[in-house]
Amino acid sequence: MTNWKTSAAGIAAILGATASLISMFSKGSIDGNVLMADLGVISAGVTGLFAKDNNVTGGTVDNITGTVVPDTSPTANNITMRK
Repeated sequence: MTNWKTSAAGIAAILGATASLISMFSKGSIDGNVLMADLGVISAGVTGLFAKDNNVTGGTVDNITGTVVPDTSPTANNITMRK
């Protein structure tokens, strides 16, 4: 779990799809379209567990320590205004 926001969204997706699957199997009627959709949502939810948010992928937060890292790119402090 890299970031709490994407992890929470992933967990919510997995729980929702799992509830749908349990409901479908407990009724005894298996709909292939619903099954495939739920499996797709579960795989997206698992992806959400390992995804990073923009503040992490943008380079502002260190992946290991979680501290803010300053932008050291050559254009970080150059503001160019064009007309």
